[in-house]
Amino acid sequence: MVYKENRITIFLLLILSTAAILRFWAFPDIPFMHDELSAMSRLQFQSFSDMIRYGVVLNDTHPAGIQVFLYYWVQLGGESEWWVKLPFLLSGVASVYLIFLIGRIWFDEITGLLTASYVATLQFFIMYSQIARPYSSGLFLTLLMVYFWSKYFFGQPKNRYLILYVLFSAMSAYNHHFSLLFAGLVGISGLLFVKKNQLLKYFLAGLGIFVLYIPHLSVFFHQLEQGGIGGVGGWLSAPTPEFISNFFSWVMHFSWVAAGLLLVVVFFILLKSGKMNPVALPWHKRTLSLFWFVVPFASGYFYSTLVNPILQFSLLIFTTPYLILFVFSWHKTLKTKQLAVVLLLVISVNSLTLIFGRHYYRDFYSQPYEDLFKTALVDQGNRDVFIIDDCIPYIHGYYFRKFGKELPYYTKRNREFYWDDFNKMLSRIKQPFVVVEALTGEELQLVRSYFPYELEYRHGFTHEIYVLSKDPADRDSANSKTLVLFNQDTLIGTLRIKPELVVFDSVLQRKQLIMTADQEWGFSTSFVLDSISKSGYVIMEASLGVTPLDSLGSALLTGYVTRGEKVIYWSASPFRRFEFDKHRPTTVFLTIDIQSALHNHLNTDDVKIHFKIWNNKKQGSYIIDWMKINLHKGNPERYSLYYR
Repeated sequence: MVYKENRITIFLLLILSTAAILRFWAFPDIPFMHDELSAMSRLQFQSFSDMIRYGVVLNDTHPAGIQVFLYYWVQLGGESEWWVKLPFLLSGVASVYLIFLIGRIWFDEITGLLTASYVATLQFFIMYSQIARPYSSGLFLTLLMVYFWSKYFFGQPKNRYLILYVLFSAMSAYNHHFSLLFAGLVGISGLLFVKKNQLLKYFLAGLGIFVLYIPHLSVFFHQLEQGGIGGVGGWLSAPTPEFISNFFSWVMHFSWVAAGLLLVVVFFILLKSGKMNPVALPWHKRTLSLFWFVVPFASGYFYSTLVNPILQFSLLIFTTPYLILFVFSWHKTLKTKQLAVVLLLVISVNSLTLIFGRHYYRDFYSQPYEDLFKTALVDQGNRDVFIIDDCIPYIHGYYFRKFGKELPYYTKRNREFYWDDFNKMLSRIKQPFVVVEALTGEELQLVRSYFPYELEYRHGFTHEIYVLSKDPADRDSANSKTLVLFNQDTLIGTLRIKPELVVFDSVLQRKQLIMTADQEWGFSTSFVLDSISKSGYVIMEASLGVTPLDSLGSALLTGYVTRGEKVIYWSASPFRRFEFDKHRPTTVFLTIDIQSALHNHLNTDDVKIHFKIWNNKKQGSYIIDWMKINLHKGNPERYSLYYR
């Protein structure tokens, strides 16, 4: 049946209203992510040419389009979060409308509405609408490209549609390398539909896109030579065969309810479709919609595994809407009430699983830099505070301007890091309080040796923030407990100590633990994870007091994690790293983040944690003065936006 236009309008307004609410929720409070602040830092140049050279060509792996847009957008309205994010939020809402229009052109209004309802309510599309990076913008531009391409081939082949297709194809190419890939794929797909009398125009359209992209070719080839993200020293790992199943689980909010609803809706659609006439079915469009998803994914996957890792969930945002179109294109007809029920269920289930299942707004609105500087600049009130972090200089300046207050700080970023220099810096801090974020576990333990009292521990997506104090009068938080404490007078917990390590010191008139060069193993201890914690969200901090008797040697404080008989994680801190002198006591630190050791797979069955002293090359002799192992609360939200 043909739906009356007013019913379609009501359904569409419901979907668009939901899309806007979910994207603009607490709009002024949406914080910047790291990538956004990094992009903002690369706008700080006096001339456009310097911005292109230093902000794009030499220090970025993305095309210049969004960086150029932000350069002028920030000049127009400032650097506040709401202003910078506004175009991307609007693009996200507009994309919902555009996929409806494309679905209507390719199939019908029902397919368009069902697809739009998912684009409106899935975290995948909502989150990237709230990030001022080339994902929401790329989705918007590629949808406009496909819309005018579709109007030309599946509607009336008017010249204005072809011109607009050329314009938005070129803009897509300037937006992101994967939206460039998709633009090329769409252009090639047009050869399947172009008529003989349209060949010249379509060829000229392709030539026009290339001509518009020529100014960017030098940037493209320079970035290609550099290897892009995941190259030498890159942070991105190659995808595993589980990538696509993990992606679909994430898209469906890791929810059996949301996934089950989708399966029920698809089954209901197929059931209502009845017997189909193969001749009348739009097979070419269905095949194309599936092809548009599969080819970019396969290209990214094989390039990432064979050449250079680039594939991330975000790169599939430009083509996933067409996979959803494919899924919902099989219906024959739905009555008005049936469609209304389906749309309400989709909107309700996806919104509820987003908010209460994924805890999306809690986790996404807790970003590391916002939380760090709010903790230090606002929440500490009149306390005399020092900040220790790993921020680029622009980030300090941004939040000092935002909160109207400055504090002394030390950042690891943009400097050669030496343990001894860090130690000396800590010894010179006059403030009684420090706020710490983004240090390694060993660095954090060294900070604790100067500021041993933990007043507060905050954690969220990709960050842990500690407020530490020097003053014993400050109440220590209950986020850690001591598992092992050994010194000359005390033994808490269990240590396996070889008898040959125990030596009586006739001068001090007491026993000492001495590890000589001919001894490969010092004392050790082990813990069954389930006996010390109810989850894998814990951090184990080991510290060892040693005094070298001769050379620095090659001894290690080792820690490893086993599941059954298999070692699944191993780490070590070389004594030599801590730069201590002969006959002078020093502290060796080792931290094991159990969540990371288990690779975020938090099955704790048959898991043990072990610590040992290993003199692997049998060099050097040491007095073991003391050892301490603490168990500290971890961070369940560290990867919560992308994992279960």
